[in-house]
Amino acid sequence: MYDFLQFRFDLPPGTDAERLLATAPALAAAEYATTTGGTGGPRLKASYRGLRLDYWPDLRRGRVRGSLHSFAYGHNAGPFPAAAVALACRELAAAVGVAPELLVVQRLEAGLNLTLPTAPRPILEGLTQHKNRPFVAVVPPARAPRPLEFVVFHTDYRLKAYDKGTYARLSNATAPPWAPLSGLLLPVGLAGNLATLCPWPGTGTALRDQYAPAPVREELLLDSRTVQNRTFHGVELPAHLLRLEAVYLRARALILPGLPGPLTLADLPAPGTLAIFAQHLRRLWLEVQHRAVMEFPPNLTPNEAALLVAGAMPEYWNAIRPTAAPATYKRARAKYRELRAAQTQHAGPHPLTPLLEAELQPWLAPADVYKC
Repeated sequence: MYDFLQFRFDLPPGTDAERLLATAPALAAAEYATTTGGTGGPRLKASYRGLRLDYWPDLRRGRVRGSLHSFAYGHNAGPFPAAAVALACRELAAAVGVAPELLVVQRLEAGLNLTLPTAPRPILEGLTQHKNRPFVAVVPPARAPRPLEFVVFHTDYRLKAYDKGTYARLSNATAPPWAPLSGLLLPVGLAGNLATLCPWPGTGTALRDQYAPAPVREELLLDSRTVQNRTFHGVELPAHLLRLEAVYLRARALILPGLPGPLTLADLPAPGTLAIFAQHLRRLWLEVQHRAVMEFPPNLTPNEAALLVAGAMPEYWNAIRPTAAPATYKRARAKYRELRAAQTQHAGPHPLTPLLEAELQPWLAPADVYKC
């Protein structure tokens, strides 16, 4: 599922594109900022359904950023199926009045919710490194007694895992500020008719009324009777929910095999694009190191057992690298990988791995996905 996105766009020559932008629903309450502190000159700025839109008339250039998931539902806690992704992409383009192929992706979060049988804290605290970079605990929200999120920072991207269930319960204590997109309120049996509800601008159907700020309806209010069973628009939030997410910080991080370049909003709902991000998330997870389960294969020497435990920590490799001979260091890394493979075969995979595989299957082999 997609969460936060940032797009840039450059309007083509002529007045038609700028007229569509100027009359877009998202700009209905825009403000004109004459002082920006940057080189772009004055700009229009607007907020709409969680999106922030900026447009610099002198440059004919703009930027859109925000959570696609929240834009669609009013929150980003529940599921975000492929048909809803396609509808949200279509509606976002209509809301900002810019053709989807002009909205170039600069930053993107792609992740997956995993329902766990128990609290995710032990799994999160057991993560140690990804490609020699440590997992770092993020400062938790005010009402959380301990960290809920752990992140690996790379130059072009981040990998993060966090307790989504607790985050959602803490951050959604009041009703969502807007209702779901109209197509997402259909009964399940009518999901195939989504295309009739979200035509593109210029097809003869006025969309502006669909985007009017929606009053909060009684059935959309969160059920606050228990902390564990809050309801998000008819979707009951699991008691224990973990989100694994890849955060692509730059456009060059989105240069993945099979993805078009540059990647645009028009590409995001395509089944092939969704499958590529699913495959990449799986690959990133399989590269993650975590504290070894204390269930070792038989006949390990004391030195091998020590290496298996210490090797999961990036600090260990950082400490020995300056003093070990290059060949010795290389042999130790190879031996550690060999021991990890034997330990995994003996103790079984990380408990998150089979859950991730099961959740990824619909995205890896999508069928009958609604396309924009």
